[in-house]
Amino acid sequence: MNVLVIDAVQYTVAKENGITHIITRNKSDYETSDIKCLSPEDFIACIES
Repeated sequence: MNVLVIDAVQYTVAKENGITHIITRNKSDYETSDIKCLSPEDFIACIES
């Protein structure tokens, strides 16, 4: 499956379900997204603080 299609599916599912953040290693894939994107490391740091 094309990476852009996978990103679009993840974004759409997140929007439909009120998800406010996406955890991804490819933050650049979501540069135009209105959903905040975090790297896995940023996410761990956030929940540990």
